[in-house]
Amino acid sequence: MSNIKQIPVNIVIVGATGAVGLELMKLLNQNKYFHFTTLRLLASKGSVGKSYTINNTPYVVEELCDNSFDNMSKLDGLNIAIFSIDSVLSEQYVPHAKKSCIVIDNS
Repeated sequence: MSNIKQIPVNIVIVGATGAVGLELMKLLNQNKYFHFTTLRLLASKGSVGKSYTINNTPYVVEELCDNSFDNMSKLDGLNIAIFSIDSVLSEQYVPHAKKSCIVIDNS
């Protein structure tokens, strides 16, 4: 038995309905060793409302906007935002995410 304390991990996938976002969700669903506390799926207006099930929990896509990351700083633990969107959009939204998240940008 390990005495290692698990830190809550909160993940935001930006571009969730694109090819990379879908693959990330697939990996999260298959990997039983990587545990996350919260998961948010962000994408363009056209994808809002789409639902994806990961580890038997449904998640609904939200629209990416300037205030998408405002409440992340209130969450306990490590906040990670993974971006895989158009580079112009990435330049617009990454600065907002960096205020409260570690950002991985694949744009």
